[in-house]
Amino acid sequence: MVFSAENLSRLADSPALGVAFVKNNIDEFLEVQDECDLDDDFMQKLLEADIGDGNRLRILATMDLGIFTGLRARAVLVGEILVRTGTKIDNLDADAVRAVILGSRPAATQISLLNRFHMMFDVEQVQDILQSMPSPLPEIKPGWGRRDLQTHR
Repeated sequence: MVFSAENLSRLADSPALGVAFVKNNIDEFLEVQDECDLDDDFMQKLLEADIGDGNRLRILATMDLGIFTGLRARAVLVGEILVRTGTKIDNLDADAVRAVILGSRPAATQISLLNRFHMMFDVEQVQDILQSMPSPLPEIKPGWGRRDLQTHR
């Protein structure tokens, strides 16, 4: 079967087959992606498929990433891709980045994402994000404070 947007649309009743069809024809799909009428659930399944991070980034670049504010599973998926690739995506707004940071796990992933995207937020927003993260991150305060180690005798 030759890949086309029309042939992909014929598989609309079977998302698993559609994802497999795209996965096996990823280069052709990326050429005609704009012609395909795919919902966000399908795109999430495609991002979860074994298509390589380079292809995932190309797909993410075309998606409306503002949808992540209420969809933790998608935010986690995007966070994993961003940390793994070390890439920033231009179409992430501050609300989507916040959802990706707070939805991701473990804390090391959250810290990596916050370090990468902190310039999108003002100080109060960064503090709000930190307050929503696992301990001890909420204890981080602005400034150059120093902790002294107490001597034990």
